[in-house]
Amino acid sequence: MGFLRTLVICNFKSYRGEHSFGPFDDGKILTILGQNGEGKSNFTDAIAFVFGDKSGSLRARHLRDLCFGGITKGSAIPSNCYVSAQCCVDDNVAVEFKRALVSQGRSCQFSVDSRIVTQKEYLDRLRDLGIDGLTQNFIVQQGAVDKMGIMNSTQRTEYFERISKSLEFKKPYDELLKKREEEHAKLAEVSAKHATARKDMLRLKAELKSRDQYEKESKNLEALNLQIRLMELHDAERQLEECEESLATLRSAEAEQKTLISNVQQKDYSSVEQNYEALLKRIKGDISKKVKLRATVEKTMLTFLHENDKRQQRLNYLRQKIADRQKKKAKLAEAESSLRKNVEESQEKSRRLAELKGSVSSEQVAMYEQIKLSLSAESVGVRIREIEAERGLSEQTAERLDRTICSVKEQLIDLKERQEDVMEDRGLKMETVMGMEREMAELQARKAELEQMHKTAMTKKEHIEALKVIYKGEGCEQPIKANYARHKTSKSVVRRLKTKFGEESIFGRIYDLMKPCDLKYAHAFDAALKDRLNWIVVSCNEVAKACSSYLFENGLGQEVFVPLSKFKISSQKSLYASEERLYQALSGCFTVDSEKFYPISSHVCEGIALCETASEAEHVMSTVEQLESAVALDGFLYSEQGAAAFAHCLKSPALIEWFSSGITDDNDDFLPSRADWERKLLSVNEEAGRCSVEKEKISEQLQGLKRSLEGAQRVIENLVTTENAMKEHAVSLEKQLAELEHQKRLLLHEIADKENQVKLLKDEQSSSAQKLLATFCDRFGISDIKDYEALQNEMTKIKAELEILSNTAQKLQAEKGLLEDDFAAENEEDAEEDVKSCQFLEEEINRYIEVISSSTTNIGRIDQAISELKKELSTNEQRKADMVKKCHQESYDAKRRLETELAEVLSHISTANRNKERLLLLRHDLLNKAARSNLELPFLNENEGPSRRSNVFNYTLPVNAEERRRCLREEAEAVKLDFKLVPKPFADASDDQTRQELLNEKKALLKATSNKLQKLKVSNSVTPADLEQAQRVVENLTGQIKALKVAIQAIDDEFSGVKERRTLRFDEFFTRVNENVLDLYRIVTDDVSAYAQLILEDVGEPYAAGVQYACVLPSKTATMFEMMSSGEQALAALALALAVHATLNTPMLILDEVDAALDMHNTDRMFAFLHTAIKKGVQVFVVSHRFEFLYRAEHVLGLYATEDDIEGDIEQVRKSTKALSLDATPFPDRDNRAFLTESPQNRDWSQVML
Repeated sequence: MGFLRTLVICNFKSYRGEHSFGPFDDGKILTILGQNGEGKSNFTDAIAFVFGDKSGSLRARHLRDLCFGGITKGSAIPSNCYVSAQCCVDDNVAVEFKRALVSQGRSCQFSVDSRIVTQKEYLDRLRDLGIDGLTQNFIVQQGAVDKMGIMNSTQRTEYFERISKSLEFKKPYDELLKKREEEHAKLAEVSAKHATARKDMLRLKAELKSRDQYEKESKNLEALNLQIRLMELHDAERQLEECEESLATLRSAEAEQKTLISNVQQKDYSSVEQNYEALLKRIKGDISKKVKLRATVEKTMLTFLHENDKRQQRLNYLRQKIADRQKKKAKLAEAESSLRKNVEESQEKSRRLAELKGSVSSEQVAMYEQIKLSLSAESVGVRIREIEAERGLSEQTAERLDRTICSVKEQLIDLKERQEDVMEDRGLKMETVMGMEREMAELQARKAELEQMHKTAMTKKEHIEALKVIYKGEGCEQPIKANYARHKTSKSVVRRLKTKFGEESIFGRIYDLMKPCDLKYAHAFDAALKDRLNWIVVSCNEVAKACSSYLFENGLGQEVFVPLSKFKISSQKSLYASEERLYQALSGCFTVDSEKFYPISSHVCEGIALCETASEAEHVMSTVEQLESAVALDGFLYSEQGAAAFAHCLKSPALIEWFSSGITDDNDDFLPSRADWERKLLSVNEEAGRCSVEKEKISEQLQGLKRSLEGAQRVIENLVTTENAMKEHAVSLEKQLAELEHQKRLLLHEIADKENQVKLLKDEQSSSAQKLLATFCDRFGISDIKDYEALQNEMTKIKAELEILSNTAQKLQAEKGLLEDDFAAENEEDAEEDVKSCQFLEEEINRYIEVISSSTTNIGRIDQAISELKKELSTNEQRKADMVKKCHQESYDAKRRLETELAEVLSHISTANRNKERLLLLRHDLLNKAARSNLELPFLNENEGPSRRSNVFNYTLPVNAEERRRCLREEAEAVKLDFKLVPKPFADASDDQTRQELLNEKKALLKATSNKLQKLKVSNSVTPADLEQAQRVVENLTGQIKALKVAIQAIDDEFSGVKERRTLRFDEFFTRVNENVLDLYRIVTDDVSAYAQLILEDVGEPYAAGVQYACVLPSKTATMFEMMSSGEQALAALALALAVHATLNTPMLILDEVDAALDMHNTDRMFAFLHTAIKKGVQVFVVSHRFEFLYRAEHVLGLYATEDDIEGDIEQVRKSTKALSLDATPFPDRDNRAFLTESPQNRDWSQVML
């Protein structure tokens, strides 16, 4: 095992010049000491640098920053900046490793034994010695223990993977994992396709099987139709006879009711109205007279009121004038009294002043004034006055500051209150805004719901409007009737023709070629094609002639044959034939220059498309989208209004909804009448209108809310701005208040100093004044100077009071003169005249009030009379109205009763007529259904007797209602049926319920048979070739699945190998670290009962999850690392860091201030552990500030920094590190920590608890 023998540092970081260290003794702990910033960590960085560490871990952003003083742009690098280390390997062989900065600090040069090598070779040689510079397995940097302590479980896993070098397998591991997932995705996709193909194959098998069963079951339906149709016709004939009898009775009752109504209408009630009109006219005349009288009285009263108001105003004026005169007299008397009192007081004060002046001589006054003047003229007095003036100014300034401080405090308090109000307003506004936003969200949701409802209604309206094309004209109340069912029984003729002439010559009827997928299109087909549905398409003209002859010879009736050889083939692969050619097919005469052509799609199994002209057909067939839509609806396109309109009708969900609601095999007349259609359209329009109105209201509400919300948001922004401004203002006021209080304190100190100065000066002046005043008292024989000063003060006070009294007397004399002038201007006679005028006006006002009161009473009596007349008028008008209303009501009730009875009779007649028409229409529809179904009904003929005929009623009724009724009546009279084939129980049944039950039994049997047939899904497009193709697709997909599984298995094998190698390397390193951390944790805690363990969160893939670190302290429970105290974490982190380095088995260990968080006892344990490591052959370098390493040091390296090497300007001064080495083994280990801590200068070395 190698170790570091010598170290040479040249111009590296803080080491200026060349510094040699060593030789180092591997049996001793090297303790590196020094103050902060003196170069201890730079020493360990130099070792890390020479052992291949990166610049980022050396606390430098660039390589050039590692050079002493740095390398600036344009400056030259020192001639040599390098670090060299001499290591000893086995057999005491020395190897020198050197790393130097070159190329202006942009790169490094590596050399081994003075031979320049590459960085890879340099690092490989160090790894052979057990040193890995990239992972720093030989050093614990400053703060590395703390970093390891704050790692979470995931970061701890990443650190272990990097140290254990299992990270080398991460890239192939991730690539294989991604490739494996891609192959699994492909397998899932192919498996889904395989499942779909297999389902299609099974479906094709089932469809081929059901086709054979369908043809067998279809023959069972024909047997029940004839008997059911005869039973329905028999029931309709019986109901028609009952309806005719009830109609005759109702028409006679109608004539009687009309006669009674005519008699009621001839009564007259005019005489009653004339009597009441005369009485009402008289009452209205009396009311008019009373109204005129009231107007006259009211006019007179208003005149008196006007005169009374004018006199009242004059009276008020005179009263105010008399009151003002009396007030002036009182004020004059008061002024005279005050003037007399003032004169008397002035005289008394003058006498007292004369007495005082007689007691004091002029010589005394002169000498006292001279003494005061001399005292005030002294320098002390001048200085006192100056200081007192300055103190007064300071006190005034202090008062102003107090006022300013109070004002600022008031402003600050007011500002805070306003700030709280603003915050409260902002909170309320925020709540309002949130409420508005919630309301807007609800309204928007409702608006979206209404838009969807409106859209649905408009779509429904469009679908319903599309049904208009099924009505021929505005007067058509019923839609075109469907004759679709009559084509169902015509297949026997086509089968016989195909048997006779072959399927290559007979293609079939147009109906058979169309093959509609749903009966809901039957009405639309019949409306467009009519009898053309029965045309039979053949190969050529000769086949058509042969088929006609065959039918005639066998008595099979007449058919229309369409020769395919006469059709025109278009560029769109469609067949065209004109209407004339189709009708002339039997005779063999065809018109070549026909204008109207009808195309038949070449894909006859998909349907037929009919248009009015060939150009329109070309347009429809050339539009791919319309053609595809048509094919989806059995390929049918036809309409008198155009192909697109009728195609729209066929796609209408409204039509589908009507048809699908009740269509059956035995009753297919479910098209809506025009009234029903219009009613549905009106309902949809109303619904769309309601949605639009409500949506507009909600839009207006949203706009209003939006404006309110924007306003509220602007208010909030303004409040926030105001609040921020208030905060800034409050801060400025607080600063201003602090400055003012500081100034006030300074002023108070200054005022106190001045008071002290004044006090001292006054004491000095007082001593001088005492001497002068003593001389004054001795001369004039005065016992106490204070008596003389009191006398002088009293005289001064009396003089001031006399001056005030003199001024007051002048003011009173002036006021008295003004009042006397006012009285002199006024005349006493005018005052007496004013009093008399007041009395006269009061008398007149009383007379006017009496007249007005009388007029008011008269008006009240007139109003009462008018009210009574109006009440009488209203009563008579009401009586007239009641009488007229009673007469008319009696006539109206009688007429209404008769009309109601007549309406009931007419309603019964209308109901009977509609019932009769319904029964006739039902009879006709039953005959039509029988004809369309090719049923041979037994008819009665007067000349020939019973006979069997078919296709007699194969026609459509007229559109006009009257013509339709006439045709139905003629048909009922002309055609009679022979009901001998009707079952006897049905014919003999007397009640409708029994007959209906018997009929329902037959229909239920027919429906069960039909439902059984409909459940069989038959597809004419499925062939055995389709089944074979589906089987081939399944086999192909099965082969692909097998190939993908083989590929996935190969990837899984390779992935398992990489995973196993990665896991093995990680587990080996983790196991060794786990063993070492337990031993080291017991050493650092000095307790064999302590326990520490690393726990994998994922044992199967440890690198994919975290690594937990748990410790059990003495006398404590198991605790995760994150839940420990800071001191406990420091011990645990140190144990883990040392365990990692012990696992890596490095030849040396450098610890940079790892004991910073340890106390005295733990530091002692760590020192003991390091001695154990030395015994195992590990060289130990320790950087520490702790006293334990100082007094126990065996080999000390002291580092310090100086500034003695100064070159150039002062800006270029740099500290350089110097070293001092000492072998401390000859000195005894003495624990003098207690002694050293007694001196404050040594307490930097005693950072422990004693």
